[in-house]
Amino acid sequence: MSGEEELHSRLEQAKASLSAAWRASKESAKALKRSQDDNEALRIELSEAKSREEATDARLHEAEDETTQLRGREKLETEYQKQVDEMYLFDYRCCMKKHGIKRDVPSIPPGEEEKLHRKPSQ
Repeated sequence: MSGEEELHSRLEQAKASLSAAWRASKESAKALKRSQDDNEALRIELSEAKSREEATDARLHEAEDETTQLRGREKLETEYQKQVDEMYLFDYRCCMKKHGIKRDVPSIPPGEEEKLHRKPSQ
């Protein structure tokens, strides 16, 4: 082979090698672009997931606060009813004492009970 043919052969090999490198470079660039797009999509998805999680946490805390308030309210209502009952009994006893009533069940003298049973109901 002459020098010119050898140079021509090397030039063809270099062109083929350059062409292959160029195609590989384009494919790598496309793959890089796809990876960047995928990464951006994943970042957006992650951001949305974090937002949903924060919203869910906020609703959970609101529900917990509401539950705590309801428990406190129930406790207050129970305590209030207990105080009302105690006041009622206290007033009842005071009224009995004031009127000289020693027993809260009326005693019916003997003989009077039969009269009560014989009365027609109104």
